[in-house]
Amino acid sequence: MTDNRRIDPYDPTDGHRQVLASIFWPVDADSCFSDKVSYMPPATAKAYGQEAQKMGLSNDTFKSVEIEVCAVSTSPKNKSRCHAKKKRFPIAIFSSGSGNSRLIYNAMARSIASFGNVVVLIDHPYDAIIVEFPDGTVVEDGNMPEDTESLEKATQAQIFSKGLNKPFMLLGRPKHSSEDATWVEFYKNLKGPKFELAVKGTVHRSFTDYPQLISALDLPEAAKKEAGHLFGSVEGQVLENLISETVTGFMKICFGDGGSKQIEKVSDDIIVLTGTRLP
Repeated sequence: MTDNRRIDPYDPTDGHRQVLASIFWPVDADSCFSDKVSYMPPATAKAYGQEAQKMGLSNDTFKSVEIEVCAVSTSPKNKSRCHAKKKRFPIAIFSSGSGNSRLIYNAMARSIASFGNVVVLIDHPYDAIIVEFPDGTVVEDGNMPEDTESLEKATQAQIFSKGLNKPFMLLGRPKHSSEDATWVEFYKNLKGPKFELAVKGTVHRSFTDYPQLISALDLPEAAKKEAGHLFGSVEGQVLENLISETVTGFMKICFGDGGSKQIEKVSDDIIVLTGTRLP
């Protein structure tokens, strides 16, 4: 998508602001068939292959990874059936963190969508380490200023000064709030329903597809040990389900459809989740 009215301040050529999106939506199992597609396009797979190489894996690792999807039949009969079952779903806009490509969250988005949500993954050129467009155009190496913390503080300042009366959830690693004072100050200024959850055994980069990818790959023991330091110790499928259930419960709260009990049910599982602070 291109906004022809805005210049991207981080584009050295003064191009218009663009974002690239992937959309995941719930589909009835009886209206589609299982299919597999490439997890990442070539240039993005190559960029993430360099990280895989640091773990002792081939730099071609991401080129061979596929993700299973539900391919919808385009037959007139199926179109008619889908139209008859037309439903409305809540929408989650998912913006990646730490300069990651939106594609390293594909499996997570698919899982959240399977709980009855539409999930839109967004890539911001010059923010993500690489953005690869369908025509093969590639924007590499973020052009964001080094002091990105100042941008975060500018965003947080509005909450600090005015507060926020909307539902808000913080989901992260253990001890994050005790090591990052901004989380504590931010949380104090949330006036609506609020939740702070910490998943045992996670680190900052656990909240990507890496745990799932590591589970799916036949890694040597040395690589598994290294992966644990980088991406946490929670098994990929367990973490994916936990995140999906928690996010779905929170979205129900946002749309006035309950959800508190669903979050509390997950947070009662002390083997996985700790540190809940309910209002």
